[in-house]
Amino acid sequence: MLRRQGGLIPCLDRIQQATGGLNDRIKEIDGQEAALTELESKLEKAWQLLEDDEVADATALAETLNKADPESSDVMLLLAGCAREAGDTAGALTWLGRAAEADPEWPTPPMWMAELL
Repeated sequence: MLRRQGGLIPCLDRIQQATGGLNDRIKEIDGQEAALTELESKLEKAWQLLEDDEVADATALAETLNKADPESSDVMLLLAGCAREAGDTAGALTWLGRAAEADPEWPTPPMWMAELL
């Protein structure tokens, strides 16, 4: 049946082309997973800095993370925590509002907002 459709070689070429695209996609996904793992690691480090009362260092790292991933509600919550620890209630509320908008299903930002109000 393959021979009727142009022979075995063209079919193998099409299969190789298809799997080449698949391999590229797999590499892209692996890169995204690595970036996510790095983000999670840096988030954990920033939260630890905040817990250790190193607010300036935590804030600096959070701002760097926000530049790298401005849509991350996790980073927004971290920035809210940093602002709260720095005594900036208005800033904390702003970041919590952004986090709530970015992930409306996540209950933590509105709960923190209620605690601050």
